[in-house]
Amino acid sequence: ALHPALPKASVVLFLLFCSLKSRVFSPLNAKRTARVLKDREIKRPAWTPPGIAFPIIWSTIAILRATSGAMVWQAAGQTALCAPLAWFMAHLAVGDLWNAMYTVENRLGAGVVGVLIVLCSVWNVALQYYNTLPMAGYVILPSALWITVATFLVYSIWRLNGSEPLYPFQEAGDK
Repeated sequence: ALHPALPKASVVLFLLFCSLKSRVFSPLNAKRTARVLKDREIKRPAWTPPGIAFPIIWSTIAILRATSGAMVWQAAGQTALCAPLAWFMAHLAVGDLWNAMYTVENRLGAGVVGVLIVLCSVWNVALQYYNTLPMAGYVILPSALWITVATFLVYSIWRLNGSEPLYPFQEAGDK
């Protein structure tokens, strides 16, 4: 017989994997391109966290996402086909698409609009989780708070670096 904790552990591991490698399951095309970037230094506000903070923050958020998702899974009758988890997967998909556009391709203007979509999606997930199981909403709350800070950071970086359009555009030589 299977250990009673095995299904929940499997769900936690699956959600952790999705949180870390969302591109694998994303229905959106967030493939990483080999775009050659302009030779420019991106200006950042003085309050930008140090580079070492990002992997620590995102690793912590991945664990909180997996934990809160498993809590929702259990509260929803141990079904993965529930609205809160579907919203979570949609959030991961738009987040991964934004990451490819902003971090990989350095599309600073479009990144502002994209991060607003990510921001709305994460707060929706937090609300969905809270409505399913309030504690799950609290557990995922740091993710929403961090993405709120990230939204201000993305906007500030865009403002410091000129006036790139707020919509995706193709530069000469992009394919």
